[in-house]
Amino acid sequence: MPALLVAMLTAACGLNSSQRTAIVEFAKSSEAFGGTAKAQLADLRKDELETSARLLALTPGLALLPAIQEMPGRQGRRQPELDGSFTSQRMRQIIGAVAVVQDYGALLQKLMLDTQEAELKAASGKLVASLSSLRTEAGAKQITDAHLNAIGRAVEQVGRFIVERQKSQAIKEIVPAIHPAIEEIGESLAALFRANGGLYNGALASNDRTRMAAQRVLKANTYSITDRRYAAEVNRLAFERDQAIKLAFPKVAEAATRMVKAHAKLRESLETDSISFEDIRAYRKTVEDLASILEVFAPRPKG
Repeated sequence: MPALLVAMLTAACGLNSSQRTAIVEFAKSSEAFGGTAKAQLADLRKDELETSARLLALTPGLALLPAIQEMPGRQGRRQPELDGSFTSQRMRQIIGAVAVVQDYGALLQKLMLDTQEAELKAASGKLVASLSSLRTEAGAKQITDAHLNAIGRAVEQVGRFIVERQKSQAIKEIVPAIHPAIEEIGESLAALFRANGGLYNGALASNDRTRMAAQRVLKANTYSITDRRYAAEVNRLAFERDQAIKLAFPKVAEAATRMVKAHAKLRESLETDSISFEDIRAYRKTVEDLASILEVFAPRPKG
């Protein structure tokens, strides 16, 4: 009887066991990737601001250096720009991108579970809102009204008939509809975070300037003990940040690249009823590695 029941459920849902496993694994990895990245991104700008502030404290007159850009202050004065590559607009765009990944993973999981109509509609609405916001904030070219409407329409059909076959049909409509956006998001994140990418180079450059300033103070004999202690602490923090950037940033880029490949395999599996798990499992492993790296460099509570 159990074997017969499993067979009946599989037939009813319109997805075979391999497809279901692939969807759940991709969905969990995406929700984890998006959630982990979103939680850390706000800290990246904070780290950049603190690094620049330490550099200013160690280097009198730094605002005159061409390496530090300037921007108009609120009162018309010109002030040094401390956020470097991590401008508030750029960070909103990146956070918006990973929010889409997180919300997409969450919706797929709800479609695979015994989820009520209200929960499905809420998850769908959240994903559509994230996609719309990203299109507005970042000008994402691969997020069109047709894609947004397809996602909402697919989930609306499920809401009318909470049965597994309707859920599987919704998944088969949503996955290809969102694939262009997933590609664009993945490629953009990879370009920013990979070694020699925009954020990677910017973060290392500002960190190197701060570390060199600290080392100049440590090598000179003209500074007070208090100044030298401060410089030593700054030097230590800069070393730790350097290691975190070199390990975590390329791993984010790798996860983004693997996400695109895994999603392409997922889309293909829904069209052909066959699947290779290699790319999906590689995506999961990369996301797990990223979480482990971030855990190592997470701030430790004092005391």
